[in-house]
Amino acid sequence: MRQVEDVSEAAMPPEYATEAADRSRAAAAEIERRLGQLGRYLAGLDPDGLDLPTARFDALLTAYDVYTRMLTDALDDIAAALDRRSTPEGPPVPPAAVVAGTASQVLAELESLKRVLEPLAGTPAGAEPWLGPTDEWTIATDGLFGPTGVLGVIVRASGAAWPDQRVAAWSA
Repeated sequence: MRQVEDVSEAAMPPEYATEAADRSRAAAAEIERRLGQLGRYLAGLDPDGLDLPTARFDALLTAYDVYTRMLTDALDDIAAALDRRSTPEGPPVPPAAVVAGTASQVLAELESLKRVLEPLAGTPAGAEPWLGPTDEWTIATDGLFGPTGVLGVIVRASGAAWPDQRVAAWSA
């Protein structure tokens, strides 16, 4: 199997590498979307109707999730290697700058989405609530971006400061 690092050393024009990286990223997103839909369909199947023991069916669904993630991660890694190929060599970017920059972009996108969703948060009488996962949203943003979250710990370990990034949480 060829290593991803080989891509960054390949003889190709930078603009071709940029286009290939963009296409790889777009393919990863589309594949993840389609496989996600298929995974939800598979999860709704009755293992008895498939003549599979429930434990075996559950194991297959777990493997499906793992392989789906592996595939999309591989495509994202290829895109990242191509991005390195399309960028002229320069001084390395400190990990804290990369993490903080990406975190800021993600948090801005979450804040934008939150502003769209907040006016719709009420559930009409008799309707099924659809914003129940907001607690998960808050837990995930705290777990990633909070002062003791994964990214905060990593950035502080690199010697940089990490601000309290709770802006995208649904609740305090």
